[in-house]
Formats: sequence, C-alpha cells, structure tokens
Amino acid sequence: MKNCNFILLFIVGCILYGVGATSSESEISIEALIRSVSSGLRIRDEPAVIESALQFEGNALDFSENDNSVHLRDFKDDSQSPGLLPDGPKVQTKDGILKGLTADKAYIFYGIPFASPPVGKRRWKPPTPVTPWAGVYDATFPRASCMQACSGPISEECPDKVSEDCLYLNIFVPLNVNFTTPLLRPLPVMVWIHGGDFIAGTASKPLYDGRFISNFTHTVLVSVGYRLGAFGFLVSGSDPKTSAVGNYGILDQQAALLWVQQNIALFGGDPNRVTIFGESAGAQSVSLHLMIQSSMPLFKQAVFQSLPFSIPLKTRHDALKLGKNFAELANCSARDLPCLLALSPQAVLAAQIKAGRKHLRPPTVHVSFPS
Repeated sequence: MKNCNFILLFIVGCILYGVGATSSESEISIEALIRSVSSGLRIRDEPAVIESALQFEGNALDFSENDNSVHLRDFKDDSQSPGLLPDGPKVQTKDGILKGLTADKAYIFYGIPFASPPVGKRRWKPPTPVTPWAGVYDATFPRASCMQACSGPISEECPDKVSEDCLYLNIFVPLNVNFTTPLLRPLPVMVWIHGGDFIAGTASKPLYDGRFISNFTHTVLVSVGYRLGAFGFLVSGSDPKTSAVGNYGILDQQAALLWVQQNIALFGGDPNRVTIFGESAGAQSVSLHLMIQSSMPLFKQAVFQSLPFSIPLKTRHDALKLGKNFAELANCSARDLPCLLALSPQAVLAAQIKAGRKHLRPPTVHVSFPS
C-alpha cells in the first residue's frame, strides 16, 4: 500500500510540476484533443442556467417534503485515537458551520452534503441544494456510500454502509492553512471522481485517503460521491416530470463541482484553479464534463488516470429499451413513475441485478442523425 501511495503521489507531483512549468505556447488542450477525435456527443445537460448565476436548482422540481436531510452528531473526543488531535477546525459555509478533525498530515472534513438527499420523490430527479442547518454539522466521519450491489468480484471492496442518501463529499486540507486568515495565494484544488463502472465505488475508499496527496502536493483535495447504477442512470421516458431521464450521476458530480466553486475558498482553495481527475468511470466522467457546456465554468484543468472511453455509452433509444426491461422486472410499467418511486432501494437493486450488467452501464447520450 505504501508503494502504491508513493507512486500515486509521484504521478500527481509530476503533473502539478508540469502544469506550472509548461509554457502557454506548448500547452495541450485536452478539450481540443477530445473534440478533434469526435465532434462531441450531445450529453443531457439540464442545469444550463449555470452559465449565468451558477445555480442548479432552476431545473429541479420544488419539493416541500421535510426530508430531514441534515444529519447532526455530537462531536466525539478523538484525543485517544492514534494520529488524531482532540480539537478540529470549524468552517462557516453558506449552508452552516462544519466541524472537521485534525489528523497527522491534514485537516479532514468528511461527509459534507453538497445536495439534498435524492430520496422519495427526488429519487430520479436532478440534485437540489442543501437546506441550511442550525448548529454545528459533524464532519468527522464518512457518510454512507451510494446504493450498489455487493456481489461478485467487487464484493470485497464494497462499502460498509450504503444508502440512497449519499450525496456527500470529503475535503482534505494541508495543516498550514489558517481557516481564520485568508491565504495570500489560495491553494490549487483537485476534485477526485471515483471509478467503479458507474455501478459501484465510493469516495471514502481507504485508497482514496486524500491527506497524503494534500500534504505532499500542497493542494486542497476533494472526493465526491454520486448516484450509481439504476439510481443514477435509469431512463424510462423522455419527460423529466413523469419519468426517469437518466444521467443523474453526472448531474450529481456537477452539483459537487458547483459546491466547490461556492465554498472551497473557505478551506484555503482557489476556485479558479480546480482540476478534476478520475480513473475508469471517473476518467469517463471527466471526459464528459469536458464536453458539457454548463460544466465549463466549474473547473480549469482535467486529468485522465485511465482510458476515458473504456465503458460503452448508450444512445437514448437503447437506454429506453433497457429502462422498459428494468421496469418490467420490477413489476412496474416504464410509464408508471409512482410505481417505480414506491420501490424500496433493495427492490431497485434486485431489478438492476436481474436486468444484467449491460443495463447498468451509463451514461446515455443524445445522438442526432442527418436527414
């Protein structure tokens, strides 16, 4: 594990050094490179209002239900825990006060909500903003990972706890950051998008412990969760008010990037120097954000840590057929959204498993053919 950490740190260090040392004349535009290979697939891109006000609630329905979206816990005294100090930093965000913990190499803020829980009627809807909370939010422990089927070869790496309430991010900050005094030069920010074939994975995997990269490269590192499998990518129709229209996992990532833009300066980060990076499904997510216009204001650089298009995309036509099959396996009609919403999370996973792997591999793209 130590060797793996060193290799990962060395790669990131080289990347950051190269970014700073490269002259403007020799810079390579990843976006231009992708577009030279393909003119671009029209990705479902709902939060277009980001272009003006950097808000994503404009395309979400207004829900009045009280979802108890904020989870508050009394702060535990970690003075007896190895590598931890009793006092953790507090940060006032736009949503409320967070309290993190102090580790041996970084300040850590676990489980910060960047969107309201996608539960109940919000299950197959774009992410909506967090409801501000009173008191102090306990950011000293990771929250549940997104729903996923823990079977087969990936079962050994399955998260300990999964839930539909999973739109959280973790932040790792170098220890020399003073949260009460702004830095003269804010630090670069790296946002990690985890892999897992879009059906598995977690932002809180031990391998993704960001304190080492944060300390070694002197950056603020963020890892984000997003909806997976049928919860994140089911397509049952074309009307977002009456059906699931897919790509919610990508919209979750976009909502996390928006949260970073609005809050990361409070953690010593520079919102104008955000790099997104990922591996496997994370690398493909990075490539999609490079082609989604409304993602453009949310980051400046991108890194692929694996081939970005190793997971097949689906056309909307194919996704609709697969969604119909999924609904039938769940004893619902694809047009009956209330029936689909009434399914328990376990029932959704059961139908997902029955549907088979090919039904679960997103994202979905719009493809236009010349007449």
